Amino acid sequence: MANTKLSEHTVSVLVYNKPGVLSKVMSLITRRGFNVESVSAEKTSGDKTRIIVAVKADERSLEQIQKQLYKIVDVIKVTPIDPRHKVVRELAFVKVKNASGLPNASNMELFQLVDVFGGEIINATPSGFVFQLTGSRDKINSFISLIPENLIVEIARTGIVAINKWPSQDS
Repeated sequence: MANTKLSEHTVSVLVYNKPGVLSKVMSLITRRGFNVESVSAEKTSGDKTRIIVAVKADERSLEQIQKQLYKIVDVIKVTPIDPRHKVVRELAFVKVKNASGLPNASNMELFQLVDVFGGEIINATPSGFVFQLTGSRDKINSFISLIPENLIVEIARTGIVAINKWPSQDS
């Protein structure tokens, strides 16, 4: 495994919505030495929950993880998300201080940055603002990197959600 190339893989795991199932899924992955890059889970319908997990692994290890997940009684379906045909988004809230009166920063520049990145101002007070952004992890990381560090108070992120696209009519 010394020369094996690790890359990020996203897997959708449909499970029965029961206490402890998320813990079992995450434990199975981490016990095998994989770091979870992102995880999100939400009840989908009825008694089911969809867990989206992004891990760094090689192809062989990813296949092994998928096979092992099926051994968990409450797992219904494991679907790899095809990197060439996926829709991926993340949500982030970024809480920043009011930039008025600070050297090398202005609220107008922050508002323009939010606009350029397609974000929204969802809370504004004399003390500061909360911005909301959705998009790829890279897009959100880029936005955050452009805000002066001394203005950032708090960041909350969902982790990625992903789904395979419908096949195109050409396929």
